[in-house]
Amino acid sequence: MPRSDEEMRKYFAGFEEKYEALVWFARRLPGDIMDDAPGMKPAVRISIEYGEDVENLQGEHGDWHHGFNSGCLATARLFLAMLEGDEDAPSMFPWLDT
Repeated sequence: MPRSDEEMRKYFAGFEEKYEALVWFARRLPGDIMDDAPGMKPAVRISIEYGEDVENLQGEHGDWHHGFNSGCLATARLFLAMLEGDEDAPSMFPWLDT
């Protein structure tokens, strides 16, 4: 469990990275993951790195998982901004740009 501000930053930066990748992945059109598509390499990396999460996004309850991932991303960004002392952080929530 992170104890210092620096440990918290590192923890939530990893959290943000994961959920930003999953939100980006979910926003791709199915054809974007084809071999000749410009987004293929990132999509393949995300599929490998977060296999179970990607399967959930592509499953029957994919919309629910996308919403969950979006909430995790927004929360991670809020925590990181607050750790940095950003007084505007609460007004930027939920910040979901990818």
